Amino acid sequence: MENSRERYGRMDHGKSYESLKKFVRDSKYIHYVGMVKPPHPGVMLCSVKLEYTYFIPGTPSNDEFLLKAFKWEEIIWIMISIPKEKSHLMEKVATECGLRIVNRIPTLIGGGAADSFPANNDNVFTLENTPGRPTYSNDPTKLKQILGEEKAKIEAIENEWRSRN
Repeated sequence: MENSRERYGRMDHGKSYESLKKFVRDSKYIHYVGMVKPPHPGVMLCSVKLEYTYFIPGTPSNDEFLLKAFKWEEIIWIMISIPKEKSHLMEKVATECGLRIVNRIPTLIGGGAADSFPANNDNVFTLENTPGRPTYSNDPTKLKQILGEEKAKIEAIENEWRSRN
């Protein structure tokens, strides 16, 4: 039997968004989109924490955790996809990482026009920082500190997993 990774692949760096559009139509999954470059604090930590806590690498449950990375509007994004019935796990981890799940797709506004995310349906949500977080301070020093702390947390999660395997 073909698993989801065989059907869609783990990462998608293609120039076309057709595979992404097809992927989000799979009603088994719910999809969470977040910006990673430029870095959006909390997004990478959320991805790693969700995978290494609930969809542990090297276990059958990891086949249910799908991650796609792609470039849209000169920004690198990731889409984290998990079975719909496990959406409560993302809600928990997103909150722990200072994120909220927003019921809309990313839209970029500039030059008098708006450009909406290329894959859109009722199963696609956006990860955003919660209001009042220090990430909104527009202080580059504070942002660098937050991202450094996040990187250390990610490394600790991955190192802990490696030490057990």
